[in-house]
Amino acid sequence: MRMANQGNKAVGCQRWATIRVVKEALRINLTVGNQLENIHAPEKGLERWTD
Repeated sequence: MRMANQGNKAVGCQRWATIRVVKEALRINLTVGNQLENIHAPEKGLERWTD
C-alpha cells in the first residue's frame, strides 16, 4: 500500500513539473510576443508597462 502511494506521488510530482514547464514556456512566449508588439507599437507597449 505504501509503495503504491509513493508511486502516485512520483507521478503527481512529474505532472506538476510538466505543468510548471509548460506555464514557464507560455510566460516566455507571452513576453516575446509583448516585445514584438512593442517594436511595432511602442506607445501601446509603454502604456502596458506603466500600469
